[in-house]
Amino acid sequence: TLRKTRIPHPLPSQPDPDNSSWFLPTDLFCTSHVHLRDGKVLFFGGTQFYAPQRTGTRTTHIFDWTKESKANWTTFDWTTKPNSPSSPFYPWVWSGYMRQGRWYPHSFM
Repeated sequence: TLRKTRIPHPLPSQPDPDNSSWFLPTDLFCTSHVHLRDGKVLFFGGTQFYAPQRTGTRTTHIFDWTKESKANWTTFDWTTKPNSPSSPFYPWVWSGYMRQGRWYPHSFM
């Protein structure tokens, strides 16, 4: 059986202090990303709500590829995703909030 998987999205690590009653999504759709010097990737913004608000999220995360590189891929269980921060292969590092949410943001360095 052919299975398709995608990079697991980062898990919400803390409530948004400005909107603590809101659900804090970490959907990578509509984000912007920048490759950092060490090869990691900074993701920021993205979809907070689709309708009716259509707003962007304030979250930022760093994708740490080095954690995935430590996995033994010959014995890796491909039926599970490393979607728990306690997993040694969980690739996401929380990096804070922006002042304002961004939906389809642009980035450059």
